[in-house]
Amino acid sequence: MRVTVTGATRLIGTRVVPALQERGDELTVFSRRPEQAHRLLGVDAAWNPPAEPAPAEGLAGRDGVVHFGRGERYR
Repeated sequence: MRVTVTGATRLIGTRVVPALQERGDELTVFSRRPEQAHRLLGVDAAWNPPAEPAPAEGLAGRDGVVHFGRGERYR
């Protein structure tokens, strides 16, 4: 599956991302802390929610989106 995950460096995200990787899913990760996402999960991630909309290419053609971020920060 092609899955986009937001909030990957938060408590649940740090458990779900490795499980999806083990399953062989193709992941796109959005995180306000790309350095932490790379260090903790070995993934490249970027997006500054307060400053810009989600990158369309990270959402196009996905089978699912898993959102662990805080909604009020993404408005």
